[in-house]
Amino acid sequence: MHGKRACLIVDLRSGDNVVKVPDLIAVLQAAGWQTDVCLKEFSGETLKLAEQAAKDGHELVIGYGGDGTLNAVINGVMYAGGKSIIGDIPGGTFNEWASEITIPDDPVKAALALVNSVSRKVDLGFFEVEGLTVPAHAVRNGQGAATENAGNEETQEAEATEEIQEKPKKAGKHRQYFLLHAGLGVDAAIMARINKPLKYHIGKFAFDIAGLKELPRQRPFPAEIRSLDNKGNSQILWQGEVWQLLVNNTRRYAGTIDLSPDACIDDGILDVSVVPAGGPLKTLQEALSFLVLHTVDQNVIQNFRGKSLAISVPASIELELDGSVVKLKDFLRKKERKALERAGDADCVMVHYRFEAVPAAVRMAFPCTYDGSMFEKPAHKAPFEQAVQQRRRVEEKIAALQQEQEQADQNGRSGQAQPVFASQVSELQKQGRTITVVGVTPDPHRPGTYIIAGTYQRKNDSKIEPAAVCVDDHTLVLNAQGEQLAPLLVESLQTGEQISVEGKKSKRAVIDADCILIPTGQ
Repeated sequence: MHGKRACLIVDLRSGDNVVKVPDLIAVLQAAGWQTDVCLKEFSGETLKLAEQAAKDGHELVIGYGGDGTLNAVINGVMYAGGKSIIGDIPGGTFNEWASEITIPDDPVKAALALVNSVSRKVDLGFFEVEGLTVPAHAVRNGQGAATENAGNEETQEAEATEEIQEKPKKAGKHRQYFLLHAGLGVDAAIMARINKPLKYHIGKFAFDIAGLKELPRQRPFPAEIRSLDNKGNSQILWQGEVWQLLVNNTRRYAGTIDLSPDACIDDGILDVSVVPAGGPLKTLQEALSFLVLHTVDQNVIQNFRGKSLAISVPASIELELDGSVVKLKDFLRKKERKALERAGDADCVMVHYRFEAVPAAVRMAFPCTYDGSMFEKPAHKAPFEQAVQQRRRVEEKIAALQQEQEQADQNGRSGQAQPVFASQVSELQKQGRTITVVGVTPDPHRPGTYIIAGTYQRKNDSKIEPAAVCVDDHTLVLNAQGEQLAPLLVESLQTGEQISVEGKKSKRAVIDADCILIPTGQ
């Protein structure tokens, strides 16, 4: 991917993510991106930062955090008009989107994948609260006591229904779009009770610990799912007791469970997975299997599809969007909040949600190594299929060059003359920077140019610094024998290997390599 201005929005979490920011900036700078950095310090700030970045004209807005951070970036860009490309560098607990589209877990390798990526429009899910239904017997009077006057019951129910079923306003700076899924039920209840400092410290195990505490308190709940058409007509898809509802825009849940194997990111349809009360969460053991081991009996799961869906559940049921729990009250008007408070028992109040697919809503960055399997339309899949074919051709060419090099080494040992650059090799070994390789990517917008991300140890104080090495057609690439190699062979460098580099380094840690020495045998 090539552009001009990028904005990297960093979830500070426990501070671990900040450490890698200079490495990421170096990689993006080497690819030609002028990158601004914004640090998210408090809850809700990511959305505002992303919205402002998009309004300021950043072509690329990158979320560096978990799926919740990415969700906030998406909503911020959408509020600003949805023109910026959105990138993801995983730095959270689950990183489901990164797993779905094969973004590497290592943030520096993820930045390299972002450099060698393509942008494609994808669907989003949208949700809103259409209203509440409060039974008359649950409405309390001003003193908080339950109303018992049977003669006024019908009137009160009518008044309450009229008051709270008006459609709420859609505005408000709250997360309303989702990329992955919306969950109602057990998973959201557990997420709502995760100890965040513990999550930042031990990762996914914090979810398991919260699950062990919360699962014994969970019970099935009533739910109704209806499909809606453009004329306002509805059809009931499901009615009954459930443990869990998931409205999916993508295929996987928790990064491993293919709950919606037929879901596509460009089909304009949402997929709903229902775990019924008699299904795989009916015992604690099976619940743990689903939520902790991430296994489930697909024969029990009920699946439905639709462009627009109405889902009704009790107000006591938690809701999560892309792994972050949202507060129902944030999506209610003042009259609705008061009605919910007067009811006292949230189990008696039904919330009516509306979920809609928003086709081609936003542009997301996909690594060129992604196979395009979540896309349905041939025109959308084609670039990824072409990239896979191109990668195979490159690998075949690298293998051929390596074979030629091995043959040349054998000829050299037999006494045949070879062109050597002994003085350059000696100089590199003495004066060059020794770079420990993290990853390599070609720059697709500069043919014959490669970016090597790595680190080096400063000679004056032994401090470890990041570096992004640019190798292009003016770079002399050598091996330890002083033989000149094709620049393409730098793509075969592996994580942890060491190279020697000579060239000018910028303030952003980008080294324009004049000469590079790579390990013998490459």
